[in-house]
Amino acid sequence: MNNRKKSRPLTRRLFRDRLNPLDFMTDGQIIKNYRLDRASIYDLYEEMQDDLKKSTHRSSSLSVSLQVMIVLRYYASGSYMNVIGDAHGVSEMAVSRCVNAVSKNITGNIQRYLKFPVSNVNKQNIMYDFYDINEFPLVLGAIDGTLIRIKAPSVDEHLYVYRKGYHALNIQGVCNSNNRFTNVVARWPGPTHDSYIWND
Repeated sequence: MNNRKKSRPLTRRLFRDRLNPLDFMTDGQIIKNYRLDRASIYDLYEEMQDDLKKSTHRSSSLSVSLQVMIVLRYYASGSYMNVIGDAHGVSEMAVSRCVNAVSKNITGNIQRYLKFPVSNVNKQNIMYDFYDINEFPLVLGAIDGTLIRIKAPSVDEHLYVYRKGYHALNIQGVCNSNNRFTNVVARWPGPTHDSYIWND
């Protein structure tokens, strides 16, 4: 009787075809699923190309364009990572790595994307634009806050428990007349009062 273990037959590893959604989706579908238009997504590709391109010899590494699309879908839908992975032909772990890498890239270059008006000319233009909307004078931005649910932090986790019993950040945002963010503050625990964030 042969006691040696039978070795499993080698099977060729197959990779699913990862199509870029921009290649086959209409403009309307792109905005619906990713919340940005085609040109804005291309701009993101270009800006993140050097930071996100992986130096690997593996044929299965994710392109920068696919990484960005995965993360935009995750942001837009708020769905589970395994659902996003299934939609793009990648694993849940790959989605997690993409979200981490792209999010760090965005926050590390936040000044490129968010610019509060500082020159008098920019301020005047924004005030004129707001006045054109509804004749409301001297407006530089529309401000609001929202709670974003988070995992419990490892340090001072009790500070982040919102009154409804979950951990959250209280995020404050300012938009201009074109619905573009000009300022975002995303560092305060959920229970922090809006007026405190504004005064700070």
